[in-house]
Amino acid sequence: MNYTQTYKKMIIEAEETFAKYIPDSEEILKSIKIVVCSSDSVEKEVMKFCKKFNAQYRDFDLTDQIILGKTVNGEGEYGIVLNEEADDDEGTMYMTMWHEIAHCYAWEKDGVTCNIMDFPMPFGNDFEKKLRDRWNQTMGYDFWKEFVAENIAYYLMQMTGKYEDYIKVIDSLDTMLETCLNEIDTSITADRDQDQYLYKFFSLLFAERRDEMMKEHIDLSMVNDPEVEYHLKGDIIMEAGMAWIDDGPKETLAELFEILYEQMNKKEFWVADNKFLIRVGEARRNFLDSLKELQENEDCSDEDF
Repeated sequence: MNYTQTYKKMIIEAEETFAKYIPDSEEILKSIKIVVCSSDSVEKEVMKFCKKFNAQYRDFDLTDQIILGKTVNGEGEYGIVLNEEADDDEGTMYMTMWHEIAHCYAWEKDGVTCNIMDFPMPFGNDFEKKLRDRWNQTMGYDFWKEFVAENIAYYLMQMTGKYEDYIKVIDSLDTMLETCLNEIDTSITADRDQDQYLYKFFSLLFAERRDEMMKEHIDLSMVNDPEVEYHLKGDIIMEAGMAWIDDGPKETLAELFEILYEQMNKKEFWVADNKFLIRVGEARRNFLDSLKELQENEDCSDEDF
């Protein structure tokens, strides 16, 4: 496969930037192979990595939607496939690259890998609780791994001055929130890929919070200052529209926000543990339940009308 000098330079720049701003990432970057290909070749290139690493990529789902980037975990070595179409909009290729590289970094650093099929079936008197915790942990990890990768990517976009132009070509927080409320399938068997609606909303929410701190020349190490946080947290929640939606989804979104907020105030926010993932999974499920109740009530109102 022939790659243009442009893509080669972009990959080098992306890797150098990642190493500059993200601690202890140099060795991980050496274990990553990045290829850029056309949209029609994404599946073929991903499968090449799967074969090379003898990897079964459980979450890999080649649907009809445009896939901008995919990462294959080869247990200590990684393959990233980038779609040339990611280069259509301002900064999207860099955002996609850093998101996928961040997956590799988080896999090495977060200390957690989680899939419901990886755990032995729990037996005993607390069977129901263990099964529920295992399910919530898996659902929490599915959300968290995308959220943390998106957050690292946003951080690097901000550090390199690419953020302001990039957010002009993506949906606003209001639109993302509206998509969460209108497009998410609340059934328990729904495709987990729809977590993208939720993680993209929260990732941009935290990116905007950080951007506001930078504009006001607030040291990022002051994230735990109560006065600073009261101002930033309140303003951004209001801007995101969370103050105006129905009580049920508002309360459960706020619950998830508080859990993520606590984690994001840690210096190494990408390091998670099982207890945290269970809390994320529970909050995610609570949001889906409240959204389902809202949708059912709206359906009943329409029928009554």
